[in-house]
Amino acid sequence: MKFANPDDAALGELLDRIKTIAVVGLSPQFARPSFRVAQAMQRYGYRIIPVRPLVDEGCYVQLTAGSM
Repeated sequence: MKFANPDDAALGELLDRIKTIAVVGLSPQFARPSFRVAQAMQRYGYRIIPVRPLVDEGCYVQLTAGSM
Protein backbone atom coordinates (compact mmCIF):
# COMPACT_ATOMS: atom_id res chain seq x y z
CA MET A 1 0.00 0.00 0.00
CA LYS A 2 1.37 3.40 -0.99
CA PHE A 3 1.79 6.04 1.73
CA ALA A 4 -0.35 9.17 1.49
CA ASN A 5 -0.18 12.27 3.66
CA PRO A 6 -3.34 12.97 5.67
CA ASP A 7 -5.79 15.44 4.18
CA ASP A 8 -6.12 18.91 5.73
CA ALA A 9 -9.07 17.95 7.96
CA ALA A 10 -7.29 14.89 9.37
CA LEU A 11 -4.09 16.89 9.87
CA GLY A 12 -6.04 19.59 11.71
CA GLU A 13 -7.58 16.97 14.02
CA LEU A 14 -4.15 15.52 14.77
CA LEU A 15 -2.70 18.94 15.57
CA ASP A 16 -5.62 19.67 17.91
CA ARG A 17 -5.13 16.38 19.76
CA ILE A 18 -1.35 15.98 19.81
CA LYS A 19 0.75 18.50 21.72
CA THR A 20 4.17 16.83 21.53
CA ILE A 21 6.03 16.64 18.22
CA ALA A 22 9.34 14.90 17.49
CA VAL A 23 11.34 16.75 14.85
CA VAL A 24 13.70 14.36 13.11
CA GLY A 25 16.86 16.12 11.96
CA LEU A 26 16.25 19.24 14.04
CA SER A 27 19.15 21.61 13.48
CA PRO A 28 20.46 24.08 16.07
CA GLN A 29 21.17 26.54 13.23
CA PHE A 30 18.56 29.29 12.78
CA ALA A 31 19.00 29.31 9.00
CA ARG A 32 17.77 25.72 8.69
CA PRO A 33 14.08 25.10 8.01
CA SER A 34 13.84 22.44 10.74
CA PHE A 35 14.89 25.02 13.36
CA ARG A 36 12.36 27.60 12.20
CA VAL A 37 9.51 25.08 11.94
CA ALA A 38 10.22 23.76 15.46
CA GLN A 39 10.42 27.31 16.82
CA ALA A 40 7.08 28.23 15.24
CA MET A 41 5.42 25.10 16.60
CA GLN A 42 6.71 25.97 20.09
CA ARG A 43 5.08 29.40 19.77
CA TYR A 44 1.80 27.61 19.11
CA GLY A 45 2.21 25.67 22.34
CA TYR A 46 3.63 22.38 21.09
CA ARG A 47 6.37 20.56 23.00
CA ILE A 48 9.23 19.80 20.62
CA ILE A 49 11.45 16.75 21.06
CA PRO A 50 14.62 17.02 18.96
CA VAL A 51 15.80 13.87 17.19
CA ARG A 52 19.28 14.09 15.69
CA PRO A 53 20.88 10.79 14.67
CA LEU A 54 24.40 12.26 14.65
CA VAL A 55 24.17 14.00 18.03
CA ASP A 56 23.33 12.23 21.26
CA GLU A 57 23.60 15.00 23.84
CA GLY A 58 20.41 16.80 24.84
CA CYS A 59 18.24 15.04 22.28
CA TYR A 60 17.06 11.63 21.23
CA VAL A 61 19.24 9.70 18.81
CA GLN A 62 16.35 7.64 17.46
CA LEU A 63 12.64 7.00 17.89
CA THR A 64 11.40 3.56 18.81
CA ALA A 65 7.85 2.29 19.10
CA GLY A 66 6.49 2.77 22.59
CA SER A 67 9.33 5.07 23.68
CA MET A 68 7.03 8.01 24.27
